[in-house]
Amino acid sequence: MINCPIHSLVVLDDIVNKNIKVGQKIKHYTFDNRTEGIYPLLNKIIPEIEQHTRVYGRNDRTLSLCKHLLIELLTNGVKHSDADTSLIVILLDEKEIEVSKYDDGKPFVLKDYPGWPLNSIHKGKKLLIHKDDFFALYARIESENMISFEFEEYPIGTLNVTTNLAEHYGLLIITKASNSFSYRYSNGGMINHFKAVIALGE
Repeated sequence: MINCPIHSLVVLDDIVNKNIKVGQKIKHYTFDNRTEGIYPLLNKIIPEIEQHTRVYGRNDRTLSLCKHLLIELLTNGVKHSDADTSLIVILLDEKEIEVSKYDDGKPFVLKDYPGWPLNSIHKGKKLLIHKDDFFALYARIESENMISFEFEEYPIGTLNVTTNLAEHYGLLIITKASNSFSYRYSNGGMINHFKAVIALGE
């Protein structure tokens, strides 16, 4: 389980050895997947990001985008992860801010697909996750264990008063706030990994 320090260290070791780039700073936090834990954790993470963005002279919009996607990632942990805790990892450098959430709860479900890993013949396919009067949210299959999220917005004039705004709205916010947003499922470690990247200066 992610709440086991050894498991958390394994995840962090994998990040450092395979994904961290030269010059990147790494920050990691444990989240107990409780609603009341969201804002105390934000109050730890946001000052770290703010200090980093000031070093590189970036504007307040970058910090605002980070707040929005962090709130939604943590809310995802509360509502959907079905895990005791999540591991939040922040990678910082002069070009981008990468925010990841890891947990060992239930994997993300794609309609009409039986589970993970996905069949490699579907690579590149664009799947509709949700559509309403405001937007359409898609998942693009990048590999047998990874999808990326994309969206399309519609004019407000087409609004139907019966539209359900809550459905997948958090995923939309993260997709809109970030330059890229993806999900990866590790079958071997049974780990869910949501990753959002914000380019500094965008």
